[in-house]
Amino acid sequence: MFIRASAREEISSAVRVVQKLKDKMQLFASQKEVYWEAMIARIGKKFVGRCLKNIKEEKLEREENMSMVLMNRISEFRRPRMEPEHWFRHLLKIWIQDLGTQVKRNEEETLAKHIVEPDLPLELVNSFYNFQQKAKEYISSESLSTRSLLESHSLSSPTMTTKLEAPIRVLKKSLMLYGLIDTEGNPRHISMLILQDDLQIINWFCGLVCRWKYWFRECDNFENVRLMIVECVRKSCVRSFSTKHHVSEAVI
Repeated sequence: MFIRASAREEISSAVRVVQKLKDKMQLFASQKEVYWEAMIARIGKKFVGRCLKNIKEEKLEREENMSMVLMNRISEFRRPRMEPEHWFRHLLKIWIQDLGTQVKRNEEETLAKHIVEPDLPLELVNSFYNFQQKAKEYISSESLSTRSLLESHSLSSPTMTTKLEAPIRVLKKSLMLYGLIDTEGNPRHISMLILQDDLQIINWFCGLVCRWKYWFRECDNFENVRLMIVECVRKSCVRSFSTKHHVSEAVI
């Protein structure tokens, strides 16, 4: 009977801890980015809704707010018989095109970058983008350090190991069932072999030893099997002859 150890990748615990911490930081940063984008998109939608409401009600008030002044100016160029919402969306699309941004953004992203974020507290915007930048730098640096650790580990030791081991516990139980050892693991004589001829006793023990050597010679822990043969099987054979012939073990 053989026990084959499963092949597993040898990676240090330090690398696993760093990788886990990096994944947590990346997840936390992405969650904060999602929350930020959802917040400014919601504010942008409220801005659009407010502008549409004012246009439909034709109650644009002169305010010092630049966004409201802008809405007052563009309302003068409204085409006759043009639905307010369609007119507003058309102007918004033209405004987005005039921005000339290299990255194509939708209306929500454009409102967020050019209207919502500029009106937010500067400390809030700076703290968010500073955090995102620091998180990216940390993730990038830890990725490089983890890669270097993995490369050094792969050069210093094999990445995959396969072991073939003999079942020592099962062999000890077999010796106990055969009667070669007692419950404490001490070698003892075999009562059933005492009635046999000396040659038959020798053949029985030799057969057991030869089978074990043949079965387990390729195992990585064959040395343990050999010690078990020397300490248990050989001494059990000697004590069986000593009991049969009523002589001291030293004589055998």
